[in-house]
Amino acid sequence: MSDHHSVRPRVAKPVPDDERGWLGMMVDLCPFPALVVDLESGEALIDNPAARDIPLRPPAEGHDGDDYFVERDGARIDPRDLARAIASPATAPGGVEVSWHARGREFDFRVFCRRLPAADGLAPLAFLTFLDITDRRATEWELRRALEVRDEFFSIATHELKDPLFSLQLANQLLRRALVRHGEIPAQVVHHLDVSRRQTERLSGLVDNLLDVSRIMNRRIQLDIEALDLADLVQEAAGRFRERAESSSTPVVTEIAGPIIGYFDRQKIEQVLGNLLSNAFKYGGGRPVTVRVHADEETAVLEVEDQGAGIAPEDQARIFGRFERASKGYRKESLGLGLYIVRSLVEAHGGSIGVRSEPGRGATFTVTLPRKRLPVDEGPSAAGSGHGPNRG
Repeated sequence: MSDHHSVRPRVAKPVPDDERGWLGMMVDLCPFPALVVDLESGEALIDNPAARDIPLRPPAEGHDGDDYFVERDGARIDPRDLARAIASPATAPGGVEVSWHARGREFDFRVFCRRLPAADGLAPLAFLTFLDITDRRATEWELRRALEVRDEFFSIATHELKDPLFSLQLANQLLRRALVRHGEIPAQVVHHLDVSRRQTERLSGLVDNLLDVSRIMNRRIQLDIEALDLADLVQEAAGRFRERAESSSTPVVTEIAGPIIGYFDRQKIEQVLGNLLSNAFKYGGGRPVTVRVHADEETAVLEVEDQGAGIAPEDQARIFGRFERASKGYRKESLGLGLYIVRSLVEAHGGSIGVRSEPGRGATFTVTLPRKRLPVDEGPSAAGSGHGPNRG
C-alpha cells in the first residue's frame, strides 16, 4: 500500500540540549510580553523582547525591593512568587490582574499562566503571558472619578433646591391666608393659587426623589427599624389618598388580613406605599385601585393593583431601573424614579418586589418583606444597578 496518505513529521524533534532554544523561539513568537518560569525557584528562565522592554525579569545584579515588585489584590508580592501563586488549577481561566512595578514604571497586566508538561524528576515550568490593561485601568479610574463628581454635584444641587422651594410653598400659604382675611377670594385667584400649590408640591416631590436617588447611589440609606403593624400602615396610606381618590373618582379598596406585626422602617414603608399608590392613580385610568396585605409566619406580602393600560412584557423586566418610563405611550411628567426608589427601599429591608401585568388588564405590584428583624449586615445593598427604564 502506498504511504501517500501517511502523516510524516514536518518539524524535527528538539534534541534534549536544545530545549531552551525551542522554548525561546516559541516565546519570541508571542506578540505580548511572555516568560517561561521555573515553578520551583520562581526564576524567569526565558523572556521575549516585549518582556525585556518592561522589564519583567529583574536585573542580574540584583534589585531593590521597592524598585521591582508586583501588587495583587492590594498586597505586595515578590515577582518570583507570582507564577507559583497563579499556576494552581483553581486559578480562574480568565487570568488574574496585577500591577507590575519595574524601575520606577508601573504597568497593569492581566496575566495568564499555563503549566508545561514536566520531565521526570525535574521541576515543572510555566508559560506566562501578560496582557497590558494599563490604559483600560486608567480609563476606568477616570470614569469612576467622573461619576463621583456627578453624584456629588447631584447631591449638592438637590439639597440647595430645598430651601427656595420651602419659601415658595410658605409664601403661597401666607398669601392665601391674607386674601381670606380680606374677604372672599376671586375664583381666578383661587385657581392660580391652586396651580402654584400643585406645581410647587410636584417640584418638591421631584427634589425629594432626586435626594433619595443620591442616597441610594452613595449607599447612604439608613433604616430606623421598629415593630410595626403593616396593616395599620396600609390603612393610613389609603386614608391619605382618600381626597385624591374622591376628586378623580378612583375608589381605593383595601383587603387586609391583619394585624401583621413586623420590623420595618415606618417612613420608608410609607414611601413605598405612597409611590405604588401614586403610580396606580397615575396609570389606572380612573378605575378602582386595590391594596391587599397578608402574611405568614416569616413574610408579609403587600399588593397594589390597578386596572389601567397594563405593562408590556418587554418592559416588565426593566421598569425598576432609573430615569425612564415603561412605555413610550405614557406622556406623564415624571423623572422615572418612583419604582427605582421603591425597589431600593424594599431591598434595604431584605425584601423583593415584582409585577404581574398584561396589556389592557392593569398591573399588580407585589412587595414581599421579611417580618423578622434583620442583622445589620444582612440586608441587601440598596444601591441597585441603575440601568433600564422605569414606569414611575
